[in-house]
Amino acid sequence: MVAMVVAKGIGAAYRLPLTNLLGTEGMGGYQLVFPVYALLLALSSTAVPTMLSRQIVRSPSFGYAVFRRALTLMLWIGLGATLLLSALAVPLSSAQGYPAMWRGYLALAPALLFVALAAPFRGWLQANLHTGALSGAVLVEQLTKLCGLGFAYLLRTRSLALAVAGALFGVTLSELLCFLWVLVAYRALGYRLSTPSVLLPIRPVLKATLPYTLSSAVMPVVGFFDSLLLVRLFSLTMPLESAVSGYGLLTGAVGTLVNLPVVLTLAFVTTVIPLVARALSSRSLEGVRSNSSRTLLSVLCLSLPSSVLLALLAPRLLPLLYPSLSPSAHRLGSFLLALSAATVPLTSLGQVYAALLGAVDRAGQSARNQALAGGAKLLASLALIPLLGLYGAVAAQLVCHAVYLCSGYLSYRHRAGALSLSKPMLFCTLSTLVMALVVSLSVRFIPNNLLCVALNVLLAGAVYAILLKISGVSIRHADKEKTHDHVGRNGNEQR
Repeated sequence: MVAMVVAKGIGAAYRLPLTNLLGTEGMGGYQLVFPVYALLLALSSTAVPTMLSRQIVRSPSFGYAVFRRALTLMLWIGLGATLLLSALAVPLSSAQGYPAMWRGYLALAPALLFVALAAPFRGWLQANLHTGALSGAVLVEQLTKLCGLGFAYLLRTRSLALAVAGALFGVTLSELLCFLWVLVAYRALGYRLSTPSVLLPIRPVLKATLPYTLSSAVMPVVGFFDSLLLVRLFSLTMPLESAVSGYGLLTGAVGTLVNLPVVLTLAFVTTVIPLVARALSSRSLEGVRSNSSRTLLSVLCLSLPSSVLLALLAPRLLPLLYPSLSPSAHRLGSFLLALSAATVPLTSLGQVYAALLGAVDRAGQSARNQALAGGAKLLASLALIPLLGLYGAVAAQLVCHAVYLCSGYLSYRHRAGALSLSKPMLFCTLSTLVMALVVSLSVRFIPNNLLCVALNVLLAGAVYAILLKISGVSIRHADKEKTHDHVGRNGNEQR
């Protein structure tokens, strides 16, 4: 778990030096390319680990047959996605209003193949609770991604577009090494590829993957439309370069800080699907509810104070973390960050409910919830951005994540019943309010940005932890069951 949290933290913090290196316009170009990649990734391979973990939990022999078939399927899907993105590089970059970004698409396209090849092995390791191997894969992936900083630095004197392409090539290299890691881990754990006892055609595997694919693809579709629409909507009230810079400031500089606590808190969700699925398969409603409640409470207790702390420290964080940006960008970014911080608990809890719905065989409902939230965001963006500019984009994000959380809560409540979390949630909220009062007073007396941020983070953490201790609220992950019916390494299905 610690390695997973560290790896997620590295991945989220990676964009801090990248923003300083590329600037807001360069990050705008980077953020134009990435949503298209994320969409193709979701359509091609993101759902496979979740689907496999569910199938293996239900039936080890059948799950292994699905795993073997998925290996072949992912090879062809990954290759097709890579060729498709390469072919669309020029028309996509032109449609987004920034033609020079075609190089970024070409640099990132091979990553789709490597992620697709790694997906079945990730699913196998996840289903058998090899969290150490999975954490190592994420750590290798995030550390290797740092090479993109070096590529961007070397190419920055040539052109901004080449520097962005260099940073994106670092992502491709990281996915290659991640695939090699999970392949070696699979063999090191004693597993071997062999002919499964059950031979499956392609169609059932595609059918089993479809609900998870739809669930994971809806929000990337929203991000894809954002990449097509936002810059053009911003350009209605400002020049194109300013529109791209504003897009980069919102989705790059501000988005990085907002996503940092989100990815750290969502490390708790990594193993929730196999645990809840096992409880469901053994018809243990108490196990389902217990693991769900603890995961939700843990994520809430971490995301809510993080959101408040980001908002209070926003005027100090932007100049501290992005010294290369202009004072006007610091001021604008501080306002955007203070507003966007409200999405942290909404996003975190919404993602937890999505994972829980997948674990209890309601991935299709999760996809419908995401479609509803995405539609709400699209309508809000079209209505608010022409009036409010960047602030309208933040408001549209808030609408999207609020709708997503509410729909996820109602869907899961319908499936598993209401969870008894009102009392600890109240204590968590009150503790956060007291922490916010202390920090809001403290920031006024410390002029140095670094000292102010460091001391107030420590102060906030101490105050919050003490208050939670007094109230009796415990932040811990769902307990792993002491006995698991894993696929044994001595069976024929592994060798």
